[in-house]
Amino acid sequence: MPSLYLSPSTQEYNKYYDNSGSEAYYMKIIADYMEPYLTAGNVSYIRSKAKMTAGSSAAHSNENEHGLHLSIHSNTAGMGNAGNSKGVLIYYYSGSTAGKHAADIFARNLKSLYPNPALINVIPNTTYAELNRTKAPALLVGIGFHDNPSDAEWIKNNLQAIACNLALSVTEFLDAKPTAPVTAVSEPQKTDIENIKNKEIKTLPLKINDESKADEETRINKEGIATVIAGGKRLNLRAQPSVSARILGQIPDKSILTVCACGGEWCSVRYNGIIGYVDAKYVSIKK
Repeated sequence: MPSLYLSPSTQEYNKYYDNSGSEAYYMKIIADYMEPYLTAGNVSYIRSKAKMTAGSSAAHSNENEHGLHLSIHSNTAGMGNAGNSKGVLIYYYSGSTAGKHAADIFARNLKSLYPNPALINVIPNTTYAELNRTKAPALLVGIGFHDNPSDAEWIKNNLQAIACNLALSVTEFLDAKPTAPVTAVSEPQKTDIENIKNKEIKTLPLKINDESKADEETRINKEGIATVIAGGKRLNLRAQPSVSARILGQIPDKSILTVCACGGEWCSVRYNGIIGYVDAKYVSIKK
């Protein structure tokens, strides 16, 4: 089974622009949300611990063999420029072919979710400890600038979608096989909605912006659910956004999907616990 080392930021001192939480607070939530997606994608994972530094996380990662080391952060523009920068910064170790390949996958997928795709940048780096000290190919993904109000609000309002998007990139890079084939059903599928409410929400130990559980569930259902519209045919669920990519399974017409993001001709989705890509013209996103 492919393995991931998952290292969310532990930087509690990096506060969001409105003091609603810290970089460590929100990155932990994203990592928590990623866990069920990784499990569904047949990816094993080990997580860093709350008090670890970048160096100790790299050492912990090296205790086992992993296909990818993923560090997730949010960015800050720093003193004198706070609030003036936006975008997603994806760092990989300079000279690592596998790291560059992983970074390109993450960038492509995040462009379908981040509101300003042109501001997603892949950057070679030799100085970050979680890039230059790890045995596994490694990425440090800076998901928006937390000192910029629009970026920070985008992060806070899309925690689960970001987690799903990152998990999809992990499974694509590792080419992980799903845990089971997609189950064929004749009626609209309701298990995904129930899983969101009963499984994924329960894995979240922290409230988001103090919104109630009911409000959070309403937001997720409103923004993350779609119906297959395929004229009575079955829709292919693919491992990558390409008609030549491996087919993970086929989804019956009128089934319900969990949507990670849509961009161009493809949507990244979750169905019956499996995450992959479907042709965007055959899904209708509920408003």
